[in-house]
Amino acid sequence: MGQAAVLVVAQDHAIGQLFTDVLGDKGYTTTCLSSPQEALTLVRAHGPDAFQLILSHPGVQPGQDRYAFLAQLCALTHAPILICAAVPALQYADYHTRGFAAFLEEPFDLDDLITLAASLCPLPTEQGRPTDRALVTALRETA
Repeated sequence: MGQAAVLVVAQDHAIGQLFTDVLGDKGYTTTCLSSPQEALTLVRAHGPDAFQLILSHPGVQPGQDRYAFLAQLCALTHAPILICAAVPALQYADYHTRGFAAFLEEPFDLDDLITLAASLCPLPTEQGRPTDRALVTALRETA
């Protein structure tokens, strides 16, 4: 996976596609999966540094441990995990102590998602890395 690669895991296909489209339009390379098991398999296959951000929209059924999949994912990756969910934030109140980076409670503005993604996973030009034009200019100045 390339720079600023984002894995979107959303059991609701429409929500996953929306997140993928919004982040893709901002310059992120996105992969969207609807199955938590597929996500775990992908991260295991590509290693802990394959993605720079993981966005999860868990579709947990009543009685399920909402952290089970996320805890497994957290153990496999170095990427910050952003949880977006329609449940009250209070139900995820201890997300920081469990190793997750942030939580967005629905409904939220997509601009909030973009801002949070950029803070957790800046695009290469936002990380202070020179753009191609800046690099060419710097090389000319040193020549």
